[in-house]
Amino acid sequence: MDSLFGFKLSTAEVIPEKGKLAPILIYDRICFEKVPLEISIEDIRKYRGNICPGVVFSFRATQLAISQLWKDEIPERGDFEIISTCPFPCSQASFEFLTRAVTREGGKNFKIELPKGTDIKNITKDNFVFIIIRKSTGDSIKIRLREELFSERFFQLRKKKIEGRATPEEIKELKSIKQEFTHTFMNLPMDRLFESEKEDNLELNENINDNEAAYTLVNSQEDAIAYVAENEGEDIEVAATCPFHTE
Repeated sequence: MDSLFGFKLSTAEVIPEKGKLAPILIYDRICFEKVPLEISIEDIRKYRGNICPGVVFSFRATQLAISQLWKDEIPERGDFEIISTCPFPCSQASFEFLTRAVTREGGKNFKIELPKGTDIKNITKDNFVFIIIRKSTGDSIKIRLREELFSERFFQLRKKKIEGRATPEEIKELKSIKQEFTHTFMNLPMDRLFESEKEDNLELNENINDNEAAYTLVNSQEDAIAYVAENEGEDIEVAATCPFHTE
């Protein structure tokens, strides 16, 4: 099976049920009791309104982090801290639904650190890096979407659409690229989707809500407009529980 990005997906390289991802098992504290939850990517679709590339790569990054930091243990939601370079509301919504890191304890468990010169309109390959920390041990893993997955054409078309300069043909092309992204992110094995390295004793700065984390939960009006402009016409259902939609 050919990909838009110059490599092939063989049947041996996709997950056993093509297009399906294993659910994430996690504990939550409900009325002071530890309750096991099984969260699927379909659950996030119902929460957010659709499944897009940002939802998928954030879900799978969480899966990878759990496999490396918790091994055979089932993690607790309260044991996650996340540092992200990605300003996408869909990515934040995915991490939030899985771990509640974005809103738990006043948001101090989630931080966005945008690479220099980037914002929600102007992104690069450096905007797809995540550090996930296991609070109870201080262990962490740095996860990066492989650069070869992206084409410069995607970044060009995305910016043109947000700025209102894209032609109907270019808008159609961008939609096709994003659909291919979603398919690729769902089906590639972890080692072809991500680069990762474990780190020790990393923790979040407790003052994160005073800086780049302004992107967390409440985006600026300009960012919200940019997000809606990028996704206009892509059949996104608006989820009432997602604070990033303005339509």
